[in-house]
Amino acid sequence: MRGFFRSLFGKILIIAVAVILVGAALLAIFGEGSSVFRRTALAIVSPFQKGYTAVYNAVERFFAAGERYDDLLKENEDLRAQIAELEGQLRDVSEIMDENVSLRDLLGMKQRYESYDIINATIIGWSDTSWRSCFTVNRGSDDGVELGDCVISHNGLVGRVSELGGSYAEVTTLLDPSSGIGVSVVGNGVTALAKGQLEYMDSDRLLLSSIPHGSNIFAGDLLETSGLGGSIPPGLIVGKVERVSASPDGMGDYAVAVLAEDVSALTGVYIILDFSVEE
Repeated sequence: MRGFFRSLFGKILIIAVAVILVGAALLAIFGEGSSVFRRTALAIVSPFQKGYTAVYNAVERFFAAGERYDDLLKENEDLRAQIAELEGQLRDVSEIMDENVSLRDLLGMKQRYESYDIINATIIGWSDTSWRSCFTVNRGSDDGVELGDCVISHNGLVGRVSELGGSYAEVTTLLDPSSGIGVSVVGNGVTALAKGQLEYMDSDRLLLSSIPHGSNIFAGDLLETSGLGGSIPPGLIVGKVERVSASPDGMGDYAVAVLAEDVSALTGVYIILDFSVEE
């Protein structure tokens, strides 16, 4: 488009220059003495000079603005490229920082559970049903994970591996109705069976059963894994007793416990690949 205007401007300039040259020639021929012809020549030339000057200045400003616009476009593109590069660097830094945090957390867990072989895992999906409490992590048999492996968080036991693939594992949480583990009360050794219940699943609570009537168990007591059977390490925190009641049949007691971990808020967990129990 600017090429078209430049061509048009060139033609206008040629006409204007031709008129000015004719006027100049008339002035040269008739000189100062021929006032009539001089005034006539000036009258012819003057409007074209003024018009030429005005058009020339306007066109120069137009093309200068166009060139400035091109410069601004180029500058804008350069700035966009620089911003994209900086955003990429920020993402890289953020990923490195996240990785460092993850590694520090894993190191802390390894130091906390020195006799366990632990790897970290990221939750990549959740069960979309209302009667199950399961999630999927980005670790599988390729990473040494096996069915039944315990899955923990910083706060305690979360669940166990229930399905396995090469690069993924499904974890059934303690809240799932199919889940059940042996627990004991920290401090007095009273044991019970902790099971997930459909009606408690959304409130992060477990049902404790098989409690002998009159056992020394109270609201506020801390619960940990008993380790009976050998498939789950003993001493993993499970939750806290919320209330204790007598069973309807009068044969024993039952209790409701609050899980130590807010399962729905988890984004990452740790999988215990192997463990040894210190005697």
